[in-house]
Amino acid sequence: MQVRGFAAAAVLDGRIYVAGGYDGRRELRTCEVFDPAAEVWQDCVPLTVGRGSLGLVALAGEIAALRARLTGKGGAARAATAA
Repeated sequence: MQVRGFAAAAVLDGRIYVAGGYDGRRELRTCEVFDPAAEVWQDCVPLTVGRGSLGLVALAGEIAALRARLTGKGGAARAATAA
């Protein structure tokens, strides 16, 4: 498992997915999945671009990565998806 902060996690089919984050030098693309039954971490399909401070959501049998950032006057939040 890669050391990281500001990553996101979601559970799908009993497995825990962790993606993105920041390693102290750059935002990460990596994705890893933990299978509690087997007690094993494995790599999974990486994000298309590095993302830190993102969210993951499990929906309809898939995982989606979302990133929100504060922009403009009043700090309106804007979300974008990263596959």
